[in-house]
Amino acid sequence: MVELDKKIKEAITNLPELKVQGYSILEIAGFPHYENVISNLLAFYFDFNEKHGLKDLFIKALFSSLNLSKEYIYSDTINVYKEVLTKKNKRIDLIIELDEYVIAIENKIFHTLNNPLDDYENYMKLTYPDKKCIGVLLSIHPIKLKARSFFKPILYHKYCRSLSAKLGLYLTTSNNFQASFVTDFIKTLDNLKKDSIMNNEVIEYMSNYYDEFVKIQELFTVYFKEVHQKMNTLEEVLDLKKYTKSSRRLKSKDQLKNLIIYNLKDSYETKNSQLKAKITPKGWTIELWGTNLLSNRKKMLFANLNDFKVNENSVEYVTLKKAKYQTHPSEFKYFIEGSIKELYKIDLD
Repeated sequence: MVELDKKIKEAITNLPELKVQGYSILEIAGFPHYENVISNLLAFYFDFNEKHGLKDLFIKALFSSLNLSKEYIYSDTINVYKEVLTKKNKRIDLIIELDEYVIAIENKIFHTLNNPLDDYENYMKLTYPDKKCIGVLLSIHPIKLKARSFFKPILYHKYCRSLSAKLGLYLTTSNNFQASFVTDFIKTLDNLKKDSIMNNEVIEYMSNYYDEFVKIQELFTVYFKEVHQKMNTLEEVLDLKKYTKSSRRLKSKDQLKNLIIYNLKDSYETKNSQLKAKITPKGWTIELWGTNLLSNRKKMLFANLNDFKVNENSVEYVTLKKAKYQTHPSEFKYFIEGSIKELYKIDLD
């Protein structure tokens, strides 16, 4: 156990910094990994005839990412096609047709590229022989292409950086919603890249301390099982039906803190009051919440007046008892039942 304790302390010392990043609207909606959703958004914003007010922002940023800014000439017409079918029944994610250029875009959110890029290239050159054809592979992660490939790889990180740099120039023509949504779109793609880097770091860390984590997990499994039994026992031994409306059990997010909340019946001195029994590895805590209406005389039956505290929601509470983790739940029976009986003594007895 001493050696395990030493290893755990070493693991904690070397714990990588986990930066909590805010979620974008698309992430909250659960869409960031859907390539077709990203493609649909790109198609909408590439088309400067759509009513987003951002004109050619997305096209200009694309040319900039291709290092073709000097060759970009504003086009009078634009056609954006989605899921274009080739003669071999393969689908090109997007095709953007301008006056002089035609751009095929393969959108890749995931690592794997199994698409027939040669077929896409042949389709483009046969369909648009009089225009300059460009293939673009947009991806979150670097994907290696063959030498002199028709498709040019662009990382979303680079493309989004170009979008961000130019967005301010289009704010006067777009509405606030569209500008905000594009900012959210950029954040979504940026978070996907950051999330990948963070996960690799965490996985490497967990690999280095795998054996220690297995042992810790075993300890937690035993703890969770024992706490569950302790709470069952507490509910079984307590007889509070006369004084409670309902009860429920809760766990903290990390499951280390378990509690039973008894919702007490309303009376002259008690409104929305609760009895809370909590247990963590540090021990038991028995609390009485919603003591705001109690007289000072009644409060002093439970604790000194200066022991009563108020939380951020102006709810007053007091800690009635603390005990070690090893304390058997049955030892609380007479204390808790006696305290609640005393609380209702005037009203119900």
